[in-house]
Amino acid sequence: MPIVDPNSTWNGSHLFPDFNSATIFLGLLDTIFLFSYAVMFVFGTLTEWLHFYNKVFYCSIWVINGLLQSTGWPCVVAVMGNWFGKSGRGLVFGLWSACASVGNILGAFLASSVLKYGYEVCADFNNDEIRAEMQFKGV
Repeated sequence: MPIVDPNSTWNGSHLFPDFNSATIFLGLLDTIFLFSYAVMFVFGTLTEWLHFYNKVFYCSIWVINGLLQSTGWPCVVAVMGNWFGKSGRGLVFGLWSACASVGNILGAFLASSVLKYGYEVCADFNNDEIRAEMQFKGV
């Protein structure tokens, strides 16, 4: 059985030659990410303005989205599969795949339970959840 050295595992190779290169790359990556959100906002406004509601176009875009996401998820599953043994893999993947659905159900239930008090309370409730999560994570 090989001996695992955490220092050599985590510090054996570097993605960037220096700190400045990493800063530039991560800044560029963040800029591209935020720019894509800005484009999404513009296209949402443009769609409302032009009254462009084409279901075939919408479905086509979602098919392309699914095809593009299908290139990444097998890699994620392969990496996750290596972290857990074969006996516990089903439980881990079951919990992982169920967390989005359970979170959506609980989120809808919690939001609808305070909605009768007004939208402001719903927004405050969401802010309280975020604040509690940040305190739990120690931020």
